[in-house]
Amino acid sequence: MNLRKRLFTVCSLLCVSAALLVAAPNAERLFRDVEAMDLQGQSLEAIRSAYDKLDDGIARDALQARKDMFEAKGKGDLASYREAYSRLEKLGTFRMKGEQSNLLLGRILAEAEPKRGEYASWLYQKSNFYNPVLTLDFTSEGATYRYSYRQQIQKAPLSEVILPDYTQLRTNSSQVGLLKGWGLAKDELTYRGGETIKMPYTDQSLYAIWEPGVRFVQEGGDTLYEGVEQGQEVAVPTPSTPDGSAVFVGWYDRGTNTLLKEEKTYTVVGKGALFEPLWKSINIAEVAPLFYPAGALSKHTQLGVGFLLENRGSVDLTGLEARLTSESPFVTMLVDRLSLGSVAANRFATNNSRFSTTRAMQIQGGYNTFRFVIADAAPSGAEIPFVLTVTDKQGDAWSKRVTFKVE
Repeated sequence: MNLRKRLFTVCSLLCVSAALLVAAPNAERLFRDVEAMDLQGQSLEAIRSAYDKLDDGIARDALQARKDMFEAKGKGDLASYREAYSRLEKLGTFRMKGEQSNLLLGRILAEAEPKRGEYASWLYQKSNFYNPVLTLDFTSEGATYRYSYRQQIQKAPLSEVILPDYTQLRTNSSQVGLLKGWGLAKDELTYRGGETIKMPYTDQSLYAIWEPGVRFVQEGGDTLYEGVEQGQEVAVPTPSTPDGSAVFVGWYDRGTNTLLKEEKTYTVVGKGALFEPLWKSINIAEVAPLFYPAGALSKHTQLGVGFLLENRGSVDLTGLEARLTSESPFVTMLVDRLSLGSVAANRFATNNSRFSTTRAMQIQGGYNTFRFVIADAAPSGAEIPFVLTVTDKQGDAWSKRVTFKVE
């Protein structure tokens, strides 16, 4: 009976030991196996599988090391904590080396698609040494100028890259001309500006292709004059906008600070120009009474009204003033004019906000608000019409009609 028990105990210990061996940390063993692989002779699939298993082993060992560190810290066992930390630190060395990465890249690029892309994406995730870079070279130079700028893009191979076009540049077009597109060689157009391409497998450079030209940017289609020459005259188009409240200021070239207001033609200076339309446009987004509901205004009470403006134009508006009027015989205006200062392009402001903001803000009470009184004689439920008009420094105006009800 004792012998049987001893045999059972020995077998149990052997089974437990075997289980522990299977579950034991094995990143170092897996790393040695990977290091011993013939990267030239083994299939790429076998190599990928081995590195994936190594990563799994590293993750398991790291989890165990952190757990051991936590337990050692709780017990105050400094020696055990240091030992676990040393194991965790060592796991960071079990990574693909530069020469291994380069060797695998060479093999991957010899593959046909789609396997080439599949393996390259895998290598990008596994190797710290595989980081293809796409360099965009904007350089342009002449007898009296040199424009030099480079942009580097680092992304996974085959991911999408949208090449810059004229809308993203602020250059002196009279010197460099207009950006036509991008070339693998400095004088050969390969891609158009704005075109979407795939990130290359290896480091590549694209060169900006500039050409003489004048472009008028507008919704519905640009007007482009290509191959222009110094002194040549081109017709200035009439701009269009779907916003009926917009006021056209002029065609503006930021590179040369040139503004065309009422000109019908433009005489080319240097290699050309890039004109964008400047618009003034105010959206009176909201007009609301303060504290009282718009559908139940009290009679015989001093009431306040505030509003929210949105500058939808492309220029800052300055010297703004607002006026609130009503044709109702029941309304007596106490404060009907307000000075607003300025509102930057593409920003919001209220009648009493200190600064314009990129997001709409809430209308609040306080200073610089319209004030009026509704007479006791006003019928309950009567609709009181108002007109809010905002005028800028040049006298251009925008209006909004609103109606409030009497309590």
